Amino acid sequence: MKNNDSSKAIVIDTPAGIEAFRLLAIKNALKFEVECPGMRLTRNARPLALANQVMGTAIRNKAKCLKSFEEHLRKIGVLIVPAQIKAAN
Repeated sequence: MKNNDSSKAIVIDTPAGIEAFRLLAIKNALKFEVECPGMRLTRNARPLALANQVMGTAIRNKAKCLKSFEEHLRKIGVLIVPAQIKAAN
C-alpha cells in the first residue's frame, strides 16, 4: 500500500491489500442492508451470501451474519478495534 502525499490518494497494490479491501466492502454492503431494511446495495452480488462464503457458514439473519463477519475480520486482522488504533499511535 502506498500513500501519495501530493494527492492524498492511497494505492492498494498487493494481493493481501486488495483482498482486505474486498472484505471491508462486503462488510459495508452488509451493514447497509442491515441498517436500511428493504434496500439493496447491489442487484446481483448478495453481501449475505458473500459473507457466508468467506466464513464458511450458513447464517440467514443479516444482523447476526454482520456481527459474526465483523468478528471474523477482527480475528484475521482486517478489522482493527479502536483500542488497537490508539495503542499503535
